[in-house]
Amino acid sequence: MDALREQVMINQFVLAAGCAREQAKQLLQAAHWQFE
Repeated sequence: MDALREQVMINQFVLAAGCAREQAKQLLQAAHWQFE
């Protein structure tokens, strides 16, 4: 996955979940970048 797509996913997750960027990245990595 390219870095830009990764940043977009993190940003979307932060907006949706209201958590910190670092936490969002850890959660996304744990879920293998799959979230609805």
